[in-house]
Amino acid sequence: MRKASTLLGLGGLMLVALPGAARAQEATPATPATPVTTTAAAPAPARRLQVGVSFLPMAMGKFSAVYGGFTNTSDAAFAPGASVSVGYEVIEGLTLGLAPQAIFKVGPKEDPTMSGMPVYSGTEIDVMARVAYAYRLVDTIAIYVEALPGYSLILPSDGDASKGFVVAFGGGAAIDMSDRMFANLGAGYQLGYQSVTSEQGITTRLRPNYVRVALGVGWRF
Repeated sequence: MRKASTLLGLGGLMLVALPGAARAQEATPATPATPVTTTAAAPAPARRLQVGVSFLPMAMGKFSAVYGGFTNTSDAAFAPGASVSVGYEVIEGLTLGLAPQAIFKVGPKEDPTMSGMPVYSGTEIDVMARVAYAYRLVDTIAIYVEALPGYSLILPSDGDASKGFVVAFGGGAAIDMSDRMFANLGAGYQLGYQSVTSEQGITTRLRPNYVRVALGVGWRF
């Protein structure tokens, strides 16, 4: 009898204790889950400075010389050239900079007077500003238009240099080769307004005009 009463007493204590333990578990607040932090990818650095080099084959041009009131115009000889450019993208798409260039064998293809005189040939040095606007068709290809006004010298093999205004217009496409490097192909037209005055006071005006092609590569920094 004593064993039975003891067992009954223990069972009662367990019945009382179990509800209390359950309530204690319900009252204990759940530990909040540790938040998972993610790090956003850093944006690519803006590279606004552009440096480029280009080969400039000048073809299909006209060369005019006005001397003593007479104008001689003939086809211009093929004139290879080269340029370097430095520009800064001031706002998206708009680049301002400098693009000096040198053009060789500037002159007529043949003697326009047909008198057997040697054909004039000189080296043209152009210090040009460059204003260009580019529009991206896709992430790696952009089309652009450009204007290049400047000042020019034509240095003949013998005699004084001709000086004057020069301007070029054109457009083309630039293709990204990597994050920094790009290649460009452009075409346009260039007009020169140079002149020279001799010691006798006679002014000779030269008008070398060319179809301008630019094949180049460049880098962004």
